Amino acid sequence: MNNKFTFNNALVIGSMLFGLFFGAGNLIFPLMLGQQAAANLYPAMIGFLITAVGLPLLGVNALGVTKRNDLYDLVTFILPKQLGRLFTLVLYLTIGPLFAIPRLATVSHEIGVAPFVDGRLSLLIFSLIFFGIVWYFSLSESDIIEVVGKYLNPIFLVLIGILIVMSFINPMGSPTANMPSEPYNTHALTTGLQDGYNTMDAIASLAFGIIVIKAIKGLGLTDSKMISRSVLKAGIVSSILMILIYGPLIWMGASQINLFGHSTNGGAILAKIANHYLASFGSIMLLITVTVACIKTGIGLIIATAEMLQIMYPGKFTYKNVVAVLIFISVIIANFGLEAIISLSLPALVFIYPFTIVIIVLANISPLFNHHKQVYRWALIATLPFAFFDMIKATPLNNVSVISGIIDWLNNYWPLFSSGLGWVLPAIAAALIAIIITKNNSF
Repeated sequence: MNNKFTFNNALVIGSMLFGLFFGAGNLIFPLMLGQQAAANLYPAMIGFLITAVGLPLLGVNALGVTKRNDLYDLVTFILPKQLGRLFTLVLYLTIGPLFAIPRLATVSHEIGVAPFVDGRLSLLIFSLIFFGIVWYFSLSESDIIEVVGKYLNPIFLVLIGILIVMSFINPMGSPTANMPSEPYNTHALTTGLQDGYNTMDAIASLAFGIIVIKAIKGLGLTDSKMISRSVLKAGIVSSILMILIYGPLIWMGASQINLFGHSTNGGAILAKIANHYLASFGSIMLLITVTVACIKTGIGLIIATAEMLQIMYPGKFTYKNVVAVLIFISVIIANFGLEAIISLSLPALVFIYPFTIVIIVLANISPLFNHHKQVYRWALIATLPFAFFDMIKATPLNNVSVISGIIDWLNNYWPLFSSGLGWVLPAIAAALIAIIITKNNSF
């Protein structure tokens, strides 16, 4: 029996976790934020790091604090079993084969291949190769630390590190020389907070928790308190690595404006920077960097989803069969194209994200209210109507007169609703009331 979690263990598992988190979206979002924030990049950076790094850290730590094995174990404690199963299934399918996994292949194709060979056929061929690699490395879930933590992650860090170092040695311009775009000109900090919130890594953190806990237990740790501390240590290592990459990327996005002007997306910014410093080799390096980033995240999401489906439906599927089905679905959906994937999945994402954050935050402070499930339930019920109307805003139903009238009223009069955060104050109020009641009564 081993109940020691060494510094080297924290580095290896923390590096693996960073690799699982950091896909192509995490690479291009900060560049776009830097371009838009310009002279206000530092307050925007602080806001972004709070939610893009802080929330995922809390998400991973949520399972450690509550001493739960995985998301399904946590939500079926909080909610009735069937409702907990539905929530878990929707979350994993959203960050799995219905959105996040197919998007990994389409983003890689858009950035690394489409500028040279565009078209449906190139996407089909690229997605087959991409998911063939993901499928191969996902077949043995026990190798996840080895593949991501020791091999793919160092390759990614070296490649992106080259660009970062070159940008500091030979800067493209002053990061604060240009005026910020709206709304960064007046609300840089809060806009940065929202941009970090929109990375959706908080959702992924709950999904990846199962991989982290399994990896820690695989080292021989059995004591629940030690496992909880080890999860936090690995999460801190991952967070430090994310900050070390996010910060320079935001700085680079602001620095390149005088040289290249404003680009329409972070992928275009990354392409210009790579070509500037590495000429024709920059395009090859960009393709490798983005593809490696997406492959390692894809491996993590496939493994996490396959393992969770086996936990939810024990004995009904073999691991290899589940992986094969997930890969097949991902290939099909990836070939609808990036814009279609985003438009179809956005309603599900904006609906599930508020519930995810409520669960994460309450799980981290749950020792204060003795892990009482009613505190979770009250806060989630208070969140429901606002998450529902956030979802409606992202669908064609928003154009129905009665519904649009309600949404307009909420935008104008309900605090934070226009920013997609209308659920925050009701959730806080409901949780506080439930905590007070549970302190004085038992229900």
